[in-house]
Order: sequence, then structure tokens, then C-alpha cells
Amino acid sequence: MWWINYFGGYHANGFGGQYMFVVPESNLIVVFTGEVFGEDFFMPQLAMERYII
Repeated sequence: MWWINYFGGYHANGFGGQYMFVVPESNLIVVFTGEVFGEDFFMPQLAMERYII
């Protein structure tokens, strides 16, 4: 499934915290891989908003 980002664009997420963010306005695609479970599951989204965008 694809989800709309609150900071623009959209993303897909997979098992264990795998994320693919697409932000066409910034001509940007970012992929996170790793094991992120529990309350840390949304850390890639926070990293996108705070450090990349």
C-alpha cells in the first residue's frame, strides 16, 4: 500500500521498518532498511521530516 506523507509526497512501508519515500516536489526518493519495531517503527518518518526534507 501507498500512504500520503504529511510533509509531502507518499511512501510505502514494509516488514521491520523498511520504508520507501517519494517526494516529487523535491525530486527525492529515500529508502530505509533495517529492523525497527515497537515505538521506534515511525523513526524513518521522523528522520525524513527533521533531517532530510
